[in-house]
Amino acid sequence: LLLALITTLLGLLAFSLLRISLELPFYAQAKAFYILPGLLPLSLVAAEGLAAAAEWCRRRNRFWLSAVYFGWLGTLAGAIALTYLT
Repeated sequence: LLLALITTLLGLLAFSLLRISLELPFYAQAKAFYILPGLLPLSLVAAEGLAAAAEWCRRRNRFWLSAVYFGWLGTLAGAIALTYLT
């Protein structure tokens, strides 16, 4: 139920930004900080999805797929960390 509410909030934010951009295009309403409240729900949904993928690999006893998955995830985290070091 909680994830459904979070997903609904993301959809509502996206719809409201699209609607105001179509109604008043000359005000340049599509600003990035308008969708900023959707960052927390989006990160929660992404974390649940990543955890579900890891659990699926563990349940199916596909250790090679799990190794590829966590290798990709570690590479992504390393690339993000290296990006913000400079």
